[in-house]
Amino acid sequence: MSFIQESFEFCRNRFNSESAAKAYSTKHVNSRKGKREIQCIEQALSGLRKNSQVLDLPCGTGRLSYYINT
Repeated sequence: MSFIQESFEFCRNRFNSESAAKAYSTKHVNSRKGKREIQCIEQALSGLRKNSQVLDLPCGTGRLSYYINT
């Protein structure tokens, strides 16, 4: 098995569970990183008209999708 395949398998096994998704979706809510991510999204979307279509890719657990929909 190649290093890339081993790395993929490790990550999939570590994060591919309901408990991991729940922990990740709340991990950065009030952190410096989470606030910076929100600022980046707001800045990137600031020039769009209301109700514009936006592709959220990859969406992960969707923890930041609220900021795209507002």
